[in-house]
Amino acid sequence: MQLRRLIQFQTVNPPGDEALLAIYLQSVLEEAGIAAQIVETAPGRGAVIGTIKGTGALRPVMLLAHTDVVSVEPEHWTTDPFGGEVRDGYVYGRGAIDDKGMLAVNLVTMLLLKRELDATGATLPRDIVFLATPDEEAGGSYGIYWLAEHRPELLDVEYAVNEGGRIRIAADGSRAMLLQTAEKISHMVTITAHGHAGHSGVPRADNSILRLGRALARISEYASDPVHGVSPTILRGGSKFNVIPAEASVQCNVRTRPGESVDHVADELRRLIDDADVTVTVTERGHEAPGSPEDGALYQALAETALALDPTLTVTPYLSNGITDSARLRRNGVKAYGILPFPLIAEDEGRMHGHDERVPVESLVFGLRLIFGAVRKVASGG
Repeated sequence: MQLRRLIQFQTVNPPGDEALLAIYLQSVLEEAGIAAQIVETAPGRGAVIGTIKGTGALRPVMLLAHTDVVSVEPEHWTTDPFGGEVRDGYVYGRGAIDDKGMLAVNLVTMLLLKRELDATGATLPRDIVFLATPDEEAGGSYGIYWLAEHRPELLDVEYAVNEGGRIRIAADGSRAMLLQTAEKISHMVTITAHGHAGHSGVPRADNSILRLGRALARISEYASDPVHGVSPTILRGGSKFNVIPAEASVQCNVRTRPGESVDHVADELRRLIDDADVTVTVTERGHEAPGSPEDGALYQALAETALALDPTLTVTPYLSNGITDSARLRRNGVKAYGILPFPLIAEDEGRMHGHDERVPVESLVFGLRLIFGAVRKVASGG
């Protein structure tokens, strides 16, 4: 099983160390007769690009996944996080869901398509491009963003399928496929409260920490609304136990919808705080990325293939809070769609980035059939 082998490469980011996994992916593709290369983005790091050539009558379709994973606390796992153990119908390991499960499905899809084309002698209208990127979990500076800056020709495709969506199994057994067509844009906003410094033995009404606390209380209901996506994440204030600081601040991660201005969010926060001694500053701006159309051939192919596999599914477009490599592709005009192609109950989905991450074997099979079927349809011109 490819997924077990991929999990066994320890690609925790930082530092990443995706090079050995990249070499493995290249070798598997080349052994199947698929031209593949490694593009080094930094020492010990690289992206893998493999291509099944078509006639060129239509622009390429891409299968995208990332090779790095988040860190683990092995003492809280019941299995080796990098063992790829199969137990009770599940594959366990860091990355089983995010994103080595998708990587394994994409890899096997390439192998099956190549085998089918070799057997029939057919040539498809589109190239099929396999891309495995490093550094996604740390923002992509040595992954998709590096490629976009230094090797943009490698990203010249019409369609891409990537992580980002969900197939959720509800408590009542009903299933919904949330197909990501867009994602929120990440920004940083800093809220700073100002006051007079002084000795802590003399309490002051204008204590900057108290003022910041009042400001946070005023925006708490707004910030906790998932529509606005404002999350305080880093607090700063004070340097010594007996000194009242002149200022205290909090950094907030703000997620805006495509077309929504972060400046508008900052104005709303100022209005809610209503204190001249509290400043709200946009300190980091994300990059706007357009959505992908719901009438795109890949969206339709994913929906039709999923419904053929499970007619009870409800299929709907999805705006994700998380950020994926798809955002950078969409800025290049690529119609990118995100789907975690494995039907999961909430308890299993919640293990992503957590302890005992796992994916059901039967969900892996579903995911492979979904990605293979949809990509084959689009690559064939359907």
